Amino acid sequence: MRTEFYHGYMYQIEYMKDLSNSDYTQHKVYHIASTDYKFKHAHEAIESIMNDGSWRKKEWEEKNKQEPSMANALHPYHTFSYDEDLDVYVYTLVRPYDD
Repeated sequence: MRTEFYHGYMYQIEYMKDLSNSDYTQHKVYHIASTDYKFKHAHEAIESIMNDGSWRKKEWEEKNKQEPSMANALHPYHTFSYDEDLDVYVYTLVRPYDD
């Protein structure tokens, strides 16, 4: 687990190996506990902290619809949500696989 601070908010980032997979299309799942309860702000902060070059899923879908190419299809993207039961943000980095 690592702890990061961004604009005065704390983010505790934990890689969830048991929820992730590295076969073919890879999914790297992270649970993030934070004192930031503003979803949009937290998403922007976590994108900056992760700094993985991924696109948001909607952006990935749009680019693949407007400009279909192998480069766009294989570009990493992420999903972001909030799990109320666990009280954590869930950031999933997806690296598509060309099969």
